[in-house]
Amino acid sequence: MNQTGILDILFGGWQFGGIFNYGSGFPFTPLISGDPSNTGTFGSVRPDLVGNPNVPNPSPTQWFNPNAYRVPDLYTFGNAPRNSLTGPSFTQLDLYLAKRFGLGKDLSLELRIEAYNVLNHANFAQPDPFIDSESGGTITGLAGPMREFQWGLRLYF
Repeated sequence: MNQTGILDILFGGWQFGGIFNYGSGFPFTPLISGDPSNTGTFGSVRPDLVGNPNVPNPSPTQWFNPNAYRVPDLYTFGNAPRNSLTGPSFTQLDLYLAKRFGLGKDLSLELRIEAYNVLNHANFAQPDPFIDSESGGTITGLAGPMREFQWGLRLYF
């Protein structure tokens, strides 16, 4: 708006922008915490696949079915494929609104309001991949913060 005075202060020169992030889930491998292969690889041995690990409606309380796996026999390696499971996706919308106010010939002040994850979408972390743990197949954390607001002033000279 090419206005002066109060109309310019209220309605002129505002900037609006944002960033939308989307990422499909990261692949991960089911694991067991022990070392039945007796090779010194504690926590990185794959289990045997004995059923369907996929659940119809994955949720944080059960992202995959840990009962679809079993600990392999002693001195053997498991047959579960590497990176055979996929974690939750990531979605985030960040927005900003800014206005620059002239304070003189070479001086201005910018007011900036920023909102991160403005839709407050819960982005879950990877599930516990250890099939022999109490929390195997469940998600116990977040991959990013919930909605956050930030205000700022910047002086240009």
